[in-house]
Amino acid sequence: MPVNERFLWAVHLLDVKPNDSILEIGCGVGILVELLAGQAVGNIVAIDQSEKMIRAAEKRNRQYIESGKVELLPVELAKFSSQKRFSKIVAFNVNAFRKRPATEFGLVSNFLKEDGVFYLFYQLPYEADKETIYEWKAIATMNGFAVRNVFSKKMKPTSVNCLVLSPKR
Repeated sequence: MPVNERFLWAVHLLDVKPNDSILEIGCGVGILVELLAGQAVGNIVAIDQSEKMIRAAEKRNRQYIESGKVELLPVELAKFSSQKRFSKIVAFNVNAFRKRPATEFGLVSNFLKEDGVFYLFYQLPYEADKETIYEWKAIATMNGFAVRNVFSKKMKPTSVNCLVLSPKR
């Protein structure tokens, strides 16, 4: 089965390095985890609030779990706890960053390494206009993040947008 273009684009933007540690928030069935784990990445922790999604992700990523490269946890971000700090955190279509962003952005900031980067992706059921992207940037800025870059790519059914963010420390 072919991989959705949005995941391939996300892997390209993340530009993983051999020593990167990655946290994926809302991993679903683990497609992005599988693509990232197939590269020379340090380790990946992926969380999703749905146990059903985590079970599917475990099935898809069994070899990476067994090798110790991937850890999958059935937990929402607000209840996630880790002593690890990550060089990159990625979230794809996680609405919590728009609904209750102060809590979510604060947690992301706590889990990032000093020079860590947060990749916030959205593919809405409609085309995001400049005003929508401006609102996302404002939300991130109001919640302690600096916008390093904004990427958009036309895809089907709609474009995918990515805010590349760093905590203001």
